[in-house]
Amino acid sequence: MPLTFLSAKAVKYWNGSSWVGSQDFGAVKMWNGSTWQVVGIRPYADVALTTFSPDGGASYPGTYLSDSQYNTGASITINASASVVWNWSADNSNGGASVVNGGSASSITFTLSYAGYSYDTSFLVNASNGAETKYWEVYLESLTFD
Repeated sequence: MPLTFLSAKAVKYWNGSSWVGSQDFGAVKMWNGSTWQVVGIRPYADVALTTFSPDGGASYPGTYLSDSQYNTGASITINASASVVWNWSADNSNGGASVVNGGSASSITFTLSYAGYSYDTSFLVNASNGAETKYWEVYLESLTFD
């Protein structure tokens, strides 16, 4: 039975000095118990490299992003070059996000509305295209003059 992926998967191999991706593995062989047999592993489709702006870190807490505003709301947007799955958690219920936790989109905006008094919120965020995950810590602060 042929190996079939239901969605595109990034394929990488070690070339002796670095990892190289999205190659044709048509000559890969597997021992079947008596002989070496070609298994012909090929990616269903190349998974495009997803870039982020600003770029995320390789693990938590990731890239730190902050916005501090006086007498107005604060917000931060993270953009991706393709649709990704966004996962996030907040330290309180003061702020919000434009994408539900676990939702897919090519960007996400975190907001903290101005309420006439000083308050803040922070989010731990990750985004995945299925082959790679990036991480951010977002801090928003809305201050008022007394």
